[in-house]
Amino acid sequence: MARFSDEQKAMLDEHMQRKICEAATGIIIESGIENVRMDKVAEAAGVAKGTIYNYFKDKNQLLATIAKTVFDPTFKNIIKIADSNSEALYKLQEIARILLESFSRHKKLFVLLHEAKIDKKPLEKRNQLISIIEKIIEPAINDGQFLASHPLVVAEIFLGMVMSINISKITTGIERPAQEDLDAVMSIFTKGIQQNLTEDKGTENEN
Repeated sequence: MARFSDEQKAMLDEHMQRKICEAATGIIIESGIENVRMDKVAEAAGVAKGTIYNYFKDKNQLLATIAKTVFDPTFKNIIKIADSNSEALYKLQEIARILLESFSRHKKLFVLLHEAKIDKKPLEKRNQLISIIEKIIEPAINDGQFLASHPLVVAEIFLGMVMSINISKITTGIERPAQEDLDAVMSIFTKGIQQNLTEDKGTENEN
């Protein structure tokens, strides 16, 4: 009987875990988390029920792994952008894009995982994002790219704009293209929202 090398076994294990997670994700989206049972997941994945327990000890571990496979790539992409040599404004724009597009792509799954309290450390993730954004903003303030402000406050405002849009889409059910939301966020962040009333009055007086 042929024996697999450690590398081959690791690849097979990864493939099987991904296959099981994809099957469970399909059930979550179609029927809700409460309907995720190991026998149904096994049937959807085309494997024996016992096979699933070789990779996940229970339903909670399976759901936690699904959450990780959704959230981790988003964080990795954000860190990659933050560590690049791009200008600060471009970094912020791309971080906002990643957050908005990732939410749009996985909206239903995000909502269901959140409602089931699968993500045990939402505040910790928020604080990580704030820290990443603050480290982009602070040097830009110091070298005069951005107006003199408290970097932490600016970071909180920026992330707050992005995340409030995602929360609003959950609570209102309103759908908008991520690009439209991104354009609005970047316009408000870079230009502000109040019109220059002095210039407007000057124009009126000339007329």
